[in-house]
Formats: sequence, structure tokens, C-alpha cells
Amino acid sequence: MLRPSCAVHIYSAFWVKLLIRKSRFC
Repeated sequence: MLRPSCAVHIYSAFWVKLLIRKSRFC
């Protein structure tokens, strides 16, 4: 299993990518 810290890091990176995509669309 992934460690909580690693999971949070991946989760945050995922949202960062979504924000970048949204900013590009705008």
C-alpha cells in the first residue's frame, strides 16, 4: 500500500494538473 504522505502528494499533483488545464481553457 502507498503511504499516506505519498497518496496525498499524488492527490495534490492531480488537482494541480486539473487547475492548470482549467486555467488554460480560460
